[in-house]
Amino acid sequence: MDERLRLWTEPTTVHPVPRLAEALGLHPERLLMKRDDLIGWGGGGNKARKLEHSLGRVFDG
Repeated sequence: MDERLRLWTEPTTVHPVPRLAEALGLHPERLLMKRDDLIGWGGGGNKARKLEHSLGRVFDG
């Protein structure tokens, strides 16, 4: 069973980072960055995902 409380439903977007890609010697369109900062209220990343799982266990009993 998925013990996870979804705090948001939209997936986070990814954006190309051409300047960083070029600095790393990659094709400008080959490197994408996940934009958890666009989620809203609490940001994103591993702390928000951990909170989803922790709250899910609390509400599932």
